[in-house]
Amino acid sequence: MAEPRVRSRLVGFFLCALILPWVTSSASAPSEQTGGTAILLEMATATWCTTCASVDPVLDDFISETNGRVIRLSLHAFDGSDPLGNDGTSHRLTTLGFGNSSGVPTIYMDGSEQVIGTFERSDLHRSLAATEASRPSSSRIRVVPVSNSQDSQSFDIYLEPSPDIALDGAILIYLVEAEIQRPEGSARGGTLANVVRGIVEAPLDESVPPRIYPQLNAVNASSVEISNGSAYLRLSVSSNQLWDVGELHVVVAHQILSDRGTTIRGAVSTSSSEEEAGNPSLLPSALLIASLSVGVVYASSSRNAISDSFSMYGVRSVRSVRKTPSFEGE
Repeated sequence: MAEPRVRSRLVGFFLCALILPWVTSSASAPSEQTGGTAILLEMATATWCTTCASVDPVLDDFISETNGRVIRLSLHAFDGSDPLGNDGTSHRLTTLGFGNSSGVPTIYMDGSEQVIGTFERSDLHRSLAATEASRPSSSRIRVVPVSNSQDSQSFDIYLEPSPDIALDGAILIYLVEAEIQRPEGSARGGTLANVVRGIVEAPLDESVPPRIYPQLNAVNASSVEISNGSAYLRLSVSSNQLWDVGELHVVVAHQILSDRGTTIRGAVSTSSSEEEAGNPSLLPSALLIASLSVGVVYASSSRNAISDSFSMYGVRSVRSVRKTPSFEGE
C-alpha cells in the first residue's frame, strides 16, 4: 500500500528537479534584448547631495509609471568627494555639458538638459513627452548574450540606424550596477539605483578603436565592424576590484554628435527589471506550474493515505463498492 505514496513523492521530486533550474535560469541569466525606442534618462548626482537623495523616490515613482519607456542611469560626479564617480561618468558628464558650476541633480533626456534641482513627477512627465515628440525615429539595437558565468559576461551588439540618419556617431555602452548601498558619509536616503560604473564609447568608424572609461583589463570591446549599413561589436566584462560582474547589467545607446551637442537616437537595457516592462517574466508561470504540480502530488498522496486507512479496518474504498447502475427494462 505504500507504493502509491512513494511513487507520488518521486513524481514530486522529479517535477521540482525539472522546474527549479528553469526558474533560476529564467530569473538570473541575461536574455537577448532588441529595441531602441526607450528614452535615455541620465541624472548627474552625488552621494553627498541631500537634494538628490530627496528626489530619488520621486524618480523611482516616475520610472515605474513609464512602463519601459525610459531607461534610467545615475552619473556620479568625479569630484574627489564621491567614491562612485569615475573616469567614465566624468567623460559622459563633460559630453553632456555638465561643468564644475553645474548643479546636482541635473536630469538629461536623450542628451538634452531638462531639469535642474528639485522636481516633481509632473515635471518629468512633461519632459518625457517633449523628448519623445522630438525624436523622429529610433535606431534598432540588439544585444545578444554570448557567454555568461559567475566571473565574466560577453555580448554581441548590433546597431541599425534609424532610416532618417546615416550610420554615424558612436555606440555607447554603460556598465551599470542596479543597486548600491550608500557609502559612508553619504546624504541620508535609500539605496542608490542604476549607478554607472564604466562606459565604452565605440565610434562608428572601423579605423577608430573603442575608448574604455575607466581603463581596466576587465573590460574588452572589439572594434566596430560595419556591413550593409549596420554596425557590430563584441563586449566582454569580467569581475574586478570595482564590481562583481554578476551585479552588472548593460545599457546600449546610439549617440549622434553635432554642433548642437549630443543626441541619443535609441537605447536598450539588459536589466531584468526593465525587461519585464515589455517582456513579462517567465517566473510567475513557472511558480504556478510548480504550485499546481505540488497540489496534484499532495492530493494523490492524501487519496492514497485515506485509501490505506480504510483498508486497515477492512473497509473497501467507496469506488470499489459502488454498484453498477441498473435500469428498468434491461
